[in-house]
Amino acid sequence: MIAVEMSECQSDVDAVYKRRREAKVEEITEQRELEAARSTVENLEQQLISVRDECDGQTQIALKLGRRPDEVNVPAQCNRQIKTVERQLARVRDKLEGWSLSELKAEMEAQRAKYRAKKATTLTRYGAICSVSAPC
Repeated sequence: MIAVEMSECQSDVDAVYKRRREAKVEEITEQRELEAARSTVENLEQQLISVRDECDGQTQIALKLGRRPDEVNVPAQCNRQIKTVERQLARVRDKLEGWSLSELKAEMEAQRAKYRAKKATTLTRYGAICSVSAPC
Protein backbone atom coordinates (compact mmCIF):
# COMPACT_ATOMS: atom_id res chain seq x y z
CA MET A 1 0.00 0.00 0.00
CA ILE A 2 2.72 2.44 1.02
CA ALA A 3 4.88 1.34 -1.90
CA VAL A 4 2.04 2.10 -4.33
CA GLU A 5 1.53 5.57 -2.85
CA MET A 6 5.27 6.24 -2.93
CA SER A 7 5.53 5.18 -6.58
CA GLU A 8 2.60 7.47 -7.46
CA CYS A 9 4.26 10.36 -5.62
CA GLN A 10 7.56 9.59 -7.32
CA SER A 11 5.92 9.61 -10.77
CA ASP A 12 4.29 12.96 -9.92
CA VAL A 13 7.66 14.35 -8.83
CA ASP A 14 9.29 13.04 -12.01
CA ALA A 15 6.61 14.71 -14.14
CA VAL A 16 7.09 18.02 -12.30
CA TYR A 17 10.87 17.86 -12.78
CA LYS A 18 10.42 17.04 -16.46
CA ARG A 19 8.12 20.06 -16.97
CA ARG A 20 10.57 22.23 -15.04
CA ARG A 21 13.49 21.11 -17.24
CA GLU A 22 11.49 21.78 -20.40
CA ALA A 23 10.52 25.24 -19.14
CA LYS A 24 14.14 26.00 -18.27
CA VAL A 25 15.32 24.94 -21.74
CA GLU A 26 12.66 27.14 -23.33
CA GLU A 27 13.63 30.06 -21.10
CA ILE A 28 17.31 29.75 -22.02
CA THR A 29 16.46 29.53 -25.72
CA GLU A 30 14.26 32.61 -25.54
CA GLN A 31 16.95 34.52 -23.64
CA ARG A 32 19.46 33.74 -26.39
CA GLU A 33 17.01 34.90 -29.05
CA LEU A 34 16.38 38.10 -27.11
CA GLU A 35 20.13 38.72 -26.87
CA ALA A 36 20.43 38.22 -30.63
CA ALA A 37 17.60 40.69 -31.26
CA ARG A 38 19.19 43.23 -28.93
CA SER A 39 22.49 42.76 -30.72
CA THR A 40 20.75 43.48 -34.03
CA VAL A 41 19.28 46.67 -32.58
CA GLU A 42 22.71 47.75 -31.31
CA ASN A 43 24.30 47.03 -34.70
CA LEU A 44 21.64 49.08 -36.47
CA GLU A 45 22.14 51.93 -34.02
CA GLN A 46 25.90 51.84 -34.64
CA GLN A 47 25.28 51.79 -38.39
CA LEU A 48 23.00 54.81 -38.04
CA ILE A 49 25.67 56.67 -36.08
CA SER A 50 28.33 55.88 -38.68
CA VAL A 51 26.08 56.99 -41.56
CA ARG A 52 25.34 60.25 -39.76
CA ASP A 53 29.06 60.79 -39.08
CA GLU A 54 29.85 60.12 -42.73
CA CYS A 55 27.18 62.64 -43.77
CA ASP A 56 28.61 65.24 -41.42
CA GLY A 57 32.10 64.62 -42.80
CA GLN A 58 30.90 64.95 -46.39
CA THR A 59 29.10 68.16 -45.50
CA GLN A 60 32.27 69.59 -43.95
CA ILE A 61 34.32 68.67 -47.03
CA ALA A 62 31.72 70.23 -49.31
CA LEU A 63 31.76 73.40 -47.24
CA LYS A 64 35.56 73.60 -47.48
CA LEU A 65 35.51 73.12 -51.25
CA GLY A 66 32.72 75.54 -52.10
CA ARG A 67 31.44 78.83 -50.87
CA ARG A 68 29.57 78.69 -47.61
CA PRO A 69 25.81 78.71 -48.23
CA ASP A 70 23.44 80.56 -45.92
CA GLU A 71 21.82 77.32 -44.84
CA VAL A 72 23.53 73.94 -44.91
CA ASN A 73 21.29 71.05 -45.90
CA VAL A 74 22.39 67.44 -45.56
CA PRO A 75 22.71 65.86 -49.02
CA ALA A 76 19.74 63.82 -50.23
CA GLN A 77 21.84 60.65 -50.48
CA CYS A 78 22.74 60.84 -46.80
CA ASN A 79 19.12 61.52 -45.87
CA ARG A 80 18.01 58.40 -47.75
CA GLN A 81 20.65 56.28 -46.03
CA ILE A 82 19.73 57.64 -42.61
CA LYS A 83 16.01 57.09 -43.21
CA THR A 84 16.64 53.55 -44.44
CA VAL A 85 18.59 52.65 -41.32
CA GLU A 86 16.06 54.42 -39.08
CA ARG A 87 13.20 52.45 -40.69
CA GLN A 88 15.06 49.18 -40.18
CA LEU A 89 15.76 50.10 -36.57
CA ALA A 90 12.13 51.12 -36.00
CA ARG A 91 10.89 47.84 -37.48
CA VAL A 92 13.13 45.81 -35.18
CA ARG A 93 12.15 47.88 -32.15
CA ASP A 94 8.44 47.59 -33.00
CA LYS A 95 8.79 43.85 -33.23
CA LEU A 96 10.51 43.69 -29.85
CA GLU A 97 8.06 45.92 -28.00
CA GLY A 98 5.04 44.15 -26.59
CA TRP A 99 5.98 40.74 -27.94
CA SER A 100 6.85 37.77 -25.84
CA LEU A 101 9.88 35.74 -26.79
CA SER A 102 7.70 32.87 -27.99
CA GLU A 103 5.89 35.26 -30.37
CA LEU A 104 9.25 36.49 -31.66
CA LYS A 105 10.34 32.91 -32.20
CA ALA A 106 7.14 32.11 -34.13
CA GLU A 107 7.61 35.24 -36.28
CA MET A 108 11.21 34.27 -37.01
CA GLU A 109 10.11 30.78 -38.10
CA ALA A 110 7.42 32.29 -40.35
CA GLN A 111 10.00 34.56 -41.97
CA ARG A 112 12.35 31.60 -42.51
CA ALA A 113 9.55 29.61 -44.14
CA LYS A 114 8.67 32.57 -46.37
CA TYR A 115 12.33 32.96 -47.40
CA ARG A 116 12.67 29.24 -48.19
CA ALA A 117 9.47 29.31 -50.28
CA LYS A 118 10.65 32.37 -52.21
CA LYS A 119 14.06 30.81 -52.77
CA ALA A 120 12.48 27.58 -54.04
CA THR A 121 10.19 29.52 -56.40
CA THR A 122 13.11 31.51 -57.77
CA LEU A 123 15.19 28.39 -58.34
CA THR A 124 12.25 26.68 -60.05
CA ARG A 125 11.76 29.65 -62.38
CA TYR A 126 15.48 29.79 -63.13
CA GLY A 127 15.49 26.08 -63.91
CA ALA A 128 12.51 26.50 -66.24
CA ILE A 129 14.20 29.39 -68.05
CA CYS A 130 17.40 27.40 -68.46
CA SER A 131 15.59 24.35 -69.79
CA VAL A 132 13.60 26.41 -72.31
CA SER A 133 16.34 28.71 -73.63
CA ALA A 134 19.54 26.70 -73.58
CA PRO A 135 21.36 24.20 -71.43
CA CYS A 136 22.88 25.96 -68.42
